Amino acid sequence: MAVTLRNTLPDGGTIDFPPDLPISEHADEIAEAIASHQVVVVAGETGSGKTTQLPKICLGLGRTRIAHTQPRRIAARTVAERVADEMDVELGNQVGYQVRFTRHTTSDTALTVMTDGVLLAQISHDRDLRAWDTIIIDEAHERSLNIDFLLGYLKQLLSRRDDLKVIITSATIDTARFSAHFDDAPIIEVSGRTYPVEVRYRPLETQPDDPGEPVEAIDQPTGICQAVTELSREGAGDILVFLAGEREIRDAADALADLVLANTEILPLYARLSAAQQHRVFTAHQGRRIVLATNVAETSLTVPGIRYVIDPGTARISRYSSRTKVQRLPIEPISQASANQRAGRCGRVAPGICIRLYSEQDFQTRPEFTEPEILRTNLASVILQMAQARLGAINDFPFVETPDRSQINDGLRLLDELGALRSGHHDTPRLTRVGHQLAQIPIDPRMGRMILEGARRGCLREILIIVSALSIPDVRERPSDKRDEADGFHRRFTSEAALQTTLSAVDRFDDHRSGDWSTIRQRETAQAAVAATDAAGQPLRHTVHTGTRPVKPAQRANSRGKNHRDAGRDQHTQGQRTRGQHIRDKESTSPSQGIDDGGDIMSIVRLWHYLRHQRKAMGSSAFRRMCRAEYLNYLRIREWQDLHSQLKRIAKDLKLRRNDEPAEVGDIITALLSGLLSHIGLLKTSETRTSARRKGARPGPREYLGTRGSNFAINPGSVLAKHPPELVVAVELVETSRLWARNVAAIRPEWVEQVGSHLLKRSFSEPHWAASSASVVANERATLYGVPLWTDRRVNYGRIDAQAARQIFIRSALVERDWRARHDFLRNNDAVVTQAQELEDRSRQRGLMADDQALYDHYDQRIPSDIVSGSQFDAWWRRQDDKHLLDLTVDDLIEPGAVAVDQFPDTWQVGDL
Repeated sequence: MAVTLRNTLPDGGTIDFPPDLPISEHADEIAEAIASHQVVVVAGETGSGKTTQLPKICLGLGRTRIAHTQPRRIAARTVAERVADEMDVELGNQVGYQVRFTRHTTSDTALTVMTDGVLLAQISHDRDLRAWDTIIIDEAHERSLNIDFLLGYLKQLLSRRDDLKVIITSATIDTARFSAHFDDAPIIEVSGRTYPVEVRYRPLETQPDDPGEPVEAIDQPTGICQAVTELSREGAGDILVFLAGEREIRDAADALADLVLANTEILPLYARLSAAQQHRVFTAHQGRRIVLATNVAETSLTVPGIRYVIDPGTARISRYSSRTKVQRLPIEPISQASANQRAGRCGRVAPGICIRLYSEQDFQTRPEFTEPEILRTNLASVILQMAQARLGAINDFPFVETPDRSQINDGLRLLDELGALRSGHHDTPRLTRVGHQLAQIPIDPRMGRMILEGARRGCLREILIIVSALSIPDVRERPSDKRDEADGFHRRFTSEAALQTTLSAVDRFDDHRSGDWSTIRQRETAQAAVAATDAAGQPLRHTVHTGTRPVKPAQRANSRGKNHRDAGRDQHTQGQRTRGQHIRDKESTSPSQGIDDGGDIMSIVRLWHYLRHQRKAMGSSAFRRMCRAEYLNYLRIREWQDLHSQLKRIAKDLKLRRNDEPAEVGDIITALLSGLLSHIGLLKTSETRTSARRKGARPGPREYLGTRGSNFAINPGSVLAKHPPELVVAVELVETSRLWARNVAAIRPEWVEQVGSHLLKRSFSEPHWAASSASVVANERATLYGVPLWTDRRVNYGRIDAQAARQIFIRSALVERDWRARHDFLRNNDAVVTQAQELEDRSRQRGLMADDQALYDHYDQRIPSDIVSGSQFDAWWRRQDDKHLLDLTVDDLIEPGAVAVDQFPDTWQVGDL
């Protein structure tokens, strides 16, 4: 069907299609397909213009409520800016964008570019997505978790929304799968105007002059420098280098700086950079530019002017370990499809050259496509949203590729751990009250659980600060060439004393503001570090500027009211403590090990209060300069503050009460524990380190026994790394070269029990009668996912095995008389037993008197079955009318007539005696 595209919007703004973009000549064909079909798949290489022009085609068709998803926040913002600029409209009016907690739109916005996570979150309150008449799922070939879920959800939704248009965009990768998923939807391929690309293979090795000599490997930065040198001889043009992460980008930048390349600018590009830094790669420039980028430049963004690409062939791939239940970030070889995507970046403006730092044989053995994220991640968030939207059985959901059952089970287990699922409904998950609340908090379910527990424990104010910080990149920066200096500034937040001294130093600085900020701050930082310890090198315990109270040595399990006492009370224990009841449970004596300092977690709270103090004390420009001088990222601080404000509003909407009074550190860490129960670890013994020292080897970091048999070490940057506590919880466990724990805090076993009692595995040994407490007790051993919490805690055995406890009570307390009670029947029965023993002695016959079993049976037949302790017996006996119910008689112990008393007189006469 023929359609006519409008070229203006009713409220202003022009719609035209740049002739230099390959998609422009297909605009009419695409418009006709969209008008004729509910779903259209548009395939084209990155740079073809599909991301920016497709929404304009939809606007030209008269669609006025368009949701355009992007897999990354940087892309959502950049695409919106680009489309608004092309249409000559102000960003935020007809064209806007929305990312997590940031919305730049109005009620009149016709096109909203958003992250796919934002659209996913809308399902919980707009099940049929009525807010939109058109949905564009961009970069679908990336097959992220959110994209795959949205594609499955939209397939179900289309039958209920025949007015809805769905456009799927993809690179020319496996487009037939998307078409088949939507019942053979039409595919329109946009062939790009590309130039030929020459691929050169340069493995990271040196070729010896003598063929008989072994090949020597070279490192990646050296290989990149050699490739740059080679490309520099090929003529003018910018170079795009793909790298696995920020550290690799820094290493490459340092190596390239040593080359002293003339008229060359080196720019990094990765998601954590500020918007201004990211925009630098799109600006006009003179000379050559070398862009060092993560795979954000592979598909999401088109870097202009690229003629050469250097591809080391690796990327950090998020991968979930079903064994350790940890999300790993290993560096892995990329797929052939990703390698071809990278090579295609250099054929846009002229013939290009791509240098691959691996062999052609290596390339040929790689998988054709990158494995979809849904097959390599934890599914808890998706299951939570599915349950909230009442989408039915997980196995019936139309995923593009159905995840493995083990992955589904792991997601269900995590939600069980968080208390989000009702028991017995795993095939069709049903949410608890906690689960429904978690589904309304648009962050990781673990973090959401911390917020809910923080409200229950009276520490929501502090938890919101911590969770908002943990949900964004760290605001603290550690440049590779100034790490020691940066660490010096950041160390001020590791204890309350150091912070107090720092704030005093700030006040002194106010008196001489004309001085150089950086120099003064360095001197004050050194003074703060010294002042934070006493003469013995121990931390000074002072006041709290963060508004939190340290853990008291004898802090009660909970002090926030009946509900918290009930939640924290062990259902088995009488509250008695014995030596050795906890695994190496002792107070720390090392400076950074004390539980009351809160480890890395409370450093975040101290940093927050420090920044608030500073922001109030100075103007905006001065605050920016301070952040730069103290290695704090100003834009991330703003993001932290914005996210904190958003979470506060969400907490208010959920009617979660924020505490006015300062919270105790123990309550704060326990609230965090509620979402991190599988992230605890117990310090291993030091035998291995001692052995290593004897052999002259340098021992590595102390290792922890983690859950499910895992082993991890505290990240070297943690304040607890040098003095590891016995028991810790980590916000994040990430596997790179080894499994590292990041953002760590010391914990106590009873804190784990307060929020994880339903997950503990308990075993009991040596049940016995304890006369001092008049109860049957046993030694309890408790583990959480294999991590021992205590081995010999004394507990009330009557609540564990009432029948066995009753037997021990009767036998020990009543039969063996190991009970200091003053009941009349006990005195009577003692006398009767003595009398029966005397009769047996007089008869000089053993075995006449009934044994202990007869005494046991006497009590067993008369005492109710639920009496298992002295206190329960006393309460029952006070209500008993017949006070002779338990009295014994001699006939109960010796058969009547068994002893002829007259034949065994007490005395007899012999002659005159």
